[in-house]
Amino acid sequence: MKIPVNATENAVSHHHGTLRIADEPGNIIVESTLPTTVRLTGIQCSTAHITHADNSLLFHASHQREEYGAAEWIHFSGTGYLLRLSAWEYPLLRLKRMGLSKPCRRLIVRLMQLHGIDLLHLDAAGDVLPTFATFDW
Repeated sequence: MKIPVNATENAVSHHHGTLRIADEPGNIIVESTLPTTVRLTGIQCSTAHITHADNSLLFHASHQREEYGAAEWIHFSGTGYLLRLSAWEYPLLRLKRMGLSKPCRRLIVRLMQLHGIDLLHLDAAGDVLPTFATFDW
């Protein structure tokens, strides 16, 4: 990521990385010192992208108390749900078996394909993403 030199101090503290001056005058490069295997990529978007039935299903799943249940990777956040998609090898298949709607699964698969996400936070205060279905419930 390139950042103007006058933003150097903020870039280092915000990204907790190391600085290396680039060959191009006026720009710097911020690099993370953490290995890629310990970093998670996530996106937050609106719960408007899920149906009322999806909401009920995710609420129930996130409140299970059984060992190795869905609550280990689907978490209720108070205003939505945090899905740890990297917790399973085939998370979409698990969500399909749970009964999650096709539009919701399409959203998740596209975000995984386009952005390589490990986490999805579906939140009532999240942004509505263009080109994805929305539901008024």
